[in-house]
Amino acid sequence: MASVYDRVVVPELLDHASPEVARDNLRDLVRINRFFGGHSILQRIMADFVRPQDRFSMLDVGAASGDMGAALQRRYPRATVTSLDRKCVHLEKAAHPGRREVDLLLHHAACGRLQAHVQRADVQIGLAIAADAPDLARQVGAEIDVGGAIIDRVVNVCLEESLDYSGAEPSFPDGLDVEVMRFGALEAAWREATRPSDREHVTQFINRQRNRFRVRGVANDVDLSHLRWTVDEPADFELVTRIYEALFPVNPTFTTRDILDLLARQPELARLNKGIVRNEGLARSLAADPPEPG
Repeated sequence: MASVYDRVVVPELLDHASPEVARDNLRDLVRINRFFGGHSILQRIMADFVRPQDRFSMLDVGAASGDMGAALQRRYPRATVTSLDRKCVHLEKAAHPGRREVDLLLHHAACGRLQAHVQRADVQIGLAIAADAPDLARQVGAEIDVGGAIIDRVVNVCLEESLDYSGAEPSFPDGLDVEVMRFGALEAAWREATRPSDREHVTQFINRQRNRFRVRGVANDVDLSHLRWTVDEPADFELVTRIYEALFPVNPTFTTRDILDLLARQPELARLNKGIVRNEGLARSLAADPPEPG
């Protein structure tokens, strides 16, 4: 029998699961967001930018069940929330009577769909956050020893330096992925990108052309690239489960600093998902690209 230390190469469950299996897993993700602070921390972040009575547009990419967008819609009833996911069946439950003006869209061609609906919403800056990183919600609201919250740092760099793209570099743990881009760069990717990998992993088109776009990575002050805090594999889920079992009963609002302290006390936890290749899906997409002409 394989242990959690073994590398398991399988597609992500939600990409290919039957509706019944997907429904159970999406229900678990909703519970995690509801009871472990995902909804409340997102609302706290939004409170720094908008008031409950404001009108604004929000695009939720990789929305899964759409519960995060629904939580925002309840908090901001005059907002227009667009939830985007690769499989529209995941979003069916999001279309309930309490949620107004919500678009539920099939994320089939990521680049084109994303551009079209950002354009309709008149958005100038886009923020991309990994949907499979449960510890990111704690990271973005935490006062940590690596220079402040990731989202604030990446957004501020993009705005203050008038960049087309900024993103968290791999010196952050795998899973704490934040990217910020201007609409003009996203529109260029939508119009010009032809590689299948660029159409799937939208920001690659922008990030690769640094002679054309103003691009900068945001590095962590401490190299934590050896840590993996995402949930793609069973070993990832085992690690996250152990972290919550150790920290949540004592402090439900534990931070990244608490996780790092736990891993220092119990280094065997970080070995649970050690050896899984970072950005493996991107590597597969790049390998599948047809040869460049000429």
